[in-house]
Amino acid sequence: MCKHRIAYGIAKRAQALASQDVQALDAPASSEATQKEAQPAVASVGLPEAPASVNVYVEIAGRKVQITLRDTDEDRLMQRLERMMARYPVSEAAVQPPTPPAAPAAAAADEVPGLDHCPLHPGELMRLHTKNGQQWRSHRLADGTWCRGK
Repeated sequence: MCKHRIAYGIAKRAQALASQDVQALDAPASSEATQKEAQPAVASVGLPEAPASVNVYVEIAGRKVQITLRDTDEDRLMQRLERMMARYPVSEAAVQPPTPPAAPAAAAADEVPGLDHCPLHPGELMRLHTKNGQQWRSHRLADGTWCRGK
């Protein structure tokens, strides 16, 4: 079924329900029971925003999980947070500072001696960058092309 047929079906059903409501309002109420049924139901009110809330990440069964605690009283919330933190102590791996990532190959090429000059042509190499952060070294030849080191 296409979206047009679905929309037509929804509109047809909505029109039928609306006409039933209009007929119910137009009909004279003969008893109190029918008057009570004709009254609209009280709309439910959404829950208000919690005055106190806290998010914390804990490790459960080797997985990092975010837990949100909400309460109406901040002191009671902090007591609940302390009980929860005691239940899930910090692992030793989380306490140790992370090791820095290994330097990429392009950064390692900067430290290699002898890369400031082209091995095939006289002259210094320029460090060039792309927009996504990659870099390489090259120089322009007399004919306007770039040296590929081959």
